[in-house]
Amino acid sequence: MADWRPGRAPDRHVTVDHRLSLDALAAWPDIPGLEDVSGVGRYRATVRLGRGWTGAGSGARLELGEVFDTCRVTVNGTAVGPVDQVTGVVDVGDLLRRGENTIEVEVATTLLNQLRTVRPAEFGAAQRQRYGLIGPVRLVPYGRAVVSGG
Repeated sequence: MADWRPGRAPDRHVTVDHRLSLDALAAWPDIPGLEDVSGVGRYRATVRLGRGWTGAGSGARLELGEVFDTCRVTVNGTAVGPVDQVTGVVDVGDLLRRGENTIEVEVATTLLNQLRTVRPAEFGAAQRQRYGLIGPVRLVPYGRAVVSGG
Protein backbone atom coordinates (compact mmCIF):
# COMPACT_ATOMS: atom_id res chain seq x y z
CA MET A 1 0.00 0.00 0.00
CA ALA A 2 1.33 3.42 -0.95
CA ASP A 3 0.42 5.86 1.84
CA TRP A 4 0.47 9.48 0.60
CA ARG A 5 1.64 12.05 3.13
CA PRO A 6 2.43 15.76 2.85
CA GLY A 7 5.99 16.72 1.97
CA ARG A 8 8.10 19.65 3.08
CA ALA A 9 6.50 21.99 0.54
CA PRO A 10 2.84 22.35 -0.46
CA ASP A 11 3.53 20.88 -3.91
CA ARG A 12 5.42 17.83 -2.57
CA HIS A 13 4.39 14.54 -1.02
CA VAL A 14 6.05 11.56 0.59
CA THR A 15 5.02 7.99 -0.06
CA VAL A 16 5.31 5.44 2.75
CA ASP A 17 4.91 1.79 1.74
CA HIS A 18 3.00 -0.65 3.95
CA ARG A 19 3.15 -4.38 3.16
CA LEU A 20 0.55 -6.56 4.81
CA SER A 21 -0.70 -10.11 4.60
CA LEU A 22 -4.37 -10.19 5.49
CA ASP A 23 -6.35 -13.20 6.65
CA ALA A 24 -9.56 -11.38 5.73
CA LEU A 25 -10.50 -8.18 3.95
CA ALA A 26 -11.21 -5.15 6.12
CA ALA A 27 -11.60 -1.41 5.76
CA TRP A 28 -8.29 0.35 6.29
CA PRO A 29 -9.47 2.13 9.48
CA ASP A 30 -10.14 -1.32 10.98
CA ILE A 31 -6.52 -2.42 10.44
CA PRO A 32 -4.14 -1.32 13.22
CA GLY A 33 -1.73 1.33 11.90
CA LEU A 34 -3.84 2.19 8.85
CA GLU A 35 -6.60 4.15 10.57
CA ASP A 36 -5.85 7.45 8.81
CA VAL A 37 -3.99 6.26 5.74
CA SER A 38 -4.88 7.62 2.30
CA GLY A 39 -3.37 6.49 -0.97
CA VAL A 40 -3.28 3.42 -3.19
CA GLY A 41 -3.70 -0.14 -1.98
CA ARG A 42 -3.04 -3.25 -4.05
CA TYR A 43 -4.66 -6.57 -3.27
CA ARG A 44 -3.36 -9.73 -4.91
CA ALA A 45 -4.67 -13.29 -4.95
CA THR A 46 -3.85 -16.40 -6.95
CA VAL A 47 -6.64 -18.62 -8.23
CA ARG A 48 -6.05 -22.05 -9.74
CA LEU A 49 -8.43 -23.25 -12.45
CA GLY A 50 -8.43 -26.98 -13.12
CA ARG A 51 -8.45 -29.04 -16.28
CA GLY A 52 -12.16 -28.35 -16.76
CA TRP A 53 -11.41 -24.72 -17.55
CA THR A 54 -11.18 -24.30 -21.31
CA GLY A 55 -12.32 -20.72 -21.70
CA ALA A 56 -14.32 -21.75 -24.78
CA GLY A 57 -17.97 -20.76 -24.29
CA SER A 58 -17.39 -19.87 -20.67
CA GLY A 59 -16.02 -17.10 -18.53
CA ALA A 60 -16.21 -15.53 -15.11
CA ARG A 61 -17.20 -12.31 -13.43
CA LEU A 62 -15.20 -10.83 -10.59
CA GLU A 63 -17.58 -9.46 -7.97
CA LEU A 64 -15.66 -7.14 -5.66
CA GLY A 65 -18.39 -6.42 -3.12
CA GLU A 66 -17.79 -3.19 -1.20
CA VAL A 67 -14.93 -1.05 -2.55
CA PHE A 68 -14.09 2.46 -1.38
CA ASP A 69 -13.06 4.55 -3.48
CA THR A 70 -12.07 3.89 -7.11
CA CYS A 71 -10.50 0.69 -8.38
CA ARG A 72 -9.03 -1.12 -11.33
CA VAL A 73 -8.36 -4.80 -11.91
CA THR A 74 -5.62 -6.77 -13.66
CA VAL A 75 -5.64 -10.48 -14.41
CA ASN A 76 -2.31 -12.16 -15.16
CA GLY A 77 -0.77 -8.70 -15.65
CA THR A 78 -3.36 -7.47 -18.16
CA ALA A 79 -5.66 -4.58 -17.27
CA VAL A 80 -9.36 -5.37 -17.31
CA GLY A 81 -11.58 -2.72 -18.81
CA PRO A 82 -13.56 -0.67 -16.46
CA VAL A 83 -15.05 -1.99 -13.26
CA ASP A 84 -18.69 -1.01 -12.81
CA GLN A 85 -18.23 1.45 -9.94
CA VAL A 86 -21.83 1.01 -8.81
CA THR A 87 -21.95 -2.80 -8.62
CA GLY A 88 -18.23 -3.59 -8.31
CA VAL A 89 -18.50 -6.24 -11.05
CA VAL A 90 -16.19 -6.81 -14.02
CA ASP A 91 -15.99 -9.58 -16.61
CA VAL A 92 -12.58 -11.29 -16.44
CA GLY A 93 -13.37 -14.46 -18.39
CA ASP A 94 -11.29 -13.77 -21.47
CA LEU A 95 -8.14 -13.28 -19.36
CA LEU A 96 -8.36 -16.41 -17.23
CA ARG A 97 -6.42 -19.53 -18.17
CA ARG A 98 -6.12 -23.09 -16.97
CA GLY A 99 -3.73 -23.31 -14.02
CA GLU A 100 -2.65 -20.41 -11.83
CA ASN A 101 -4.12 -16.94 -12.38
CA THR A 102 -3.07 -13.81 -10.51
CA ILE A 103 -5.80 -11.28 -9.88
CA GLU A 104 -4.86 -7.83 -8.60
CA VAL A 105 -7.22 -5.09 -7.48
CA GLU A 106 -5.82 -1.59 -7.03
CA VAL A 107 -7.88 0.80 -4.89
CA ALA A 108 -7.17 4.56 -4.90
CA THR A 109 -8.66 6.74 -2.18
CA THR A 110 -9.30 10.40 -1.56
CA LEU A 111 -6.90 12.14 0.82
CA LEU A 112 -9.50 12.85 3.50
CA ASN A 113 -8.36 10.34 6.13
CA GLN A 114 -4.79 11.63 5.97
CA LEU A 115 -5.91 15.28 5.94
CA ARG A 116 -7.86 14.70 9.16
CA THR A 117 -4.53 14.21 10.94
CA VAL A 118 -2.23 16.68 9.15
CA ARG A 119 -4.73 19.55 8.88
CA PRO A 120 -7.10 19.01 11.80
CA ALA A 121 -8.24 22.65 11.93
CA GLU A 122 -9.78 22.23 8.48
CA PHE A 123 -10.55 18.49 8.24
CA GLY A 124 -10.54 17.18 11.83
CA ALA A 125 -14.34 17.24 12.11
CA ALA A 126 -14.76 15.08 9.00
CA GLN A 127 -15.81 11.49 9.58
CA ARG A 128 -13.12 8.86 8.89
CA GLN A 129 -13.88 7.02 5.63
CA ARG A 130 -13.89 3.22 5.19
CA TYR A 131 -11.25 2.95 2.48
CA GLY A 132 -10.16 -0.24 0.78
CA LEU A 133 -11.38 -3.47 -0.75
CA ILE A 134 -13.84 -4.67 1.85
CA GLY A 135 -15.61 -7.39 -0.13
CA PRO A 136 -16.81 -10.03 -0.12
CA VAL A 137 -14.93 -10.85 -3.35
CA ARG A 138 -16.17 -13.71 -5.52
CA LEU A 139 -15.08 -15.16 -8.85
CA VAL A 140 -18.34 -16.36 -10.42
CA PRO A 141 -18.15 -18.67 -13.47
CA TYR A 142 -20.73 -18.49 -16.26
CA GLY A 143 -21.40 -20.49 -19.42
CA ARG A 144 -20.57 -24.20 -19.70
CA ALA A 145 -19.14 -26.17 -16.79
CA VAL A 146 -15.91 -24.34 -16.14
CA VAL A 147 -14.40 -25.61 -12.94
CA SER A 148 -13.28 -29.12 -12.08
CA GLY A 149 -10.58 -30.64 -9.97
CA GLY A 150 -6.98 -31.23 -10.90
